[in-house]
Amino acid sequence: MLAKILVLGLGLFFSLSSAYAAVINLNSYFNGGPFDRETHLRNPVLYPAKAGVYRVEFLRVGDRGANFVAWNGWSNVLNCDSAGTNCQNGWELYFRYDTIAAQSKADTLVLGDIKRYVSAEAAFMAGAYTSTGKKRYRYIFVEEDTTLRFFMADDWHYDNIGGVSFEILPMVAGAGLTSPVNR
Repeated sequence: MLAKILVLGLGLFFSLSSAYAAVINLNSYFNGGPFDRETHLRNPVLYPAKAGVYRVEFLRVGDRGANFVAWNGWSNVLNCDSAGTNCQNGWELYFRYDTIAAQSKADTLVLGDIKRYVSAEAAFMAGAYTSTGKKRYRYIFVEEDTTLRFFMADDWHYDNIGGVSFEILPMVAGAGLTSPVNR
């Protein structure tokens, strides 16, 4: 089932639909946990998805109901390079998702920037914007009606802090990519 969900890149031509738009706030402690079939689904955020393309935009506190900027799976920062990147422990801007029918870790996809940074703001800027300062959008393609599950996967979630906030917007094939109409 999840094999039918693809992350799409730039160059797509769609217009946004107002149906099912939502801001999702994933708490890295509450919506996370060990990554195995029995326990990684502790408190996932469920999103009913019709077949189609969905645009994902990372948000930060103050943006349209966002509660988070980024998350840290260790509650500390350790061994970053001189640019504040490539940290052993640090801040990240990504989440995992699958469908309600997923059966294993192999059915789970990652969306975002999995690099580690010295601060939550640095992780957000690297994951939510391009190097030229333009907003970076991600896309999820759903081939058939399903329920998407969004969650954080971490083997030891008890020391996690922060989380990830994003807006998911369904799109309608046809016109050029435009701004959301239902903010």
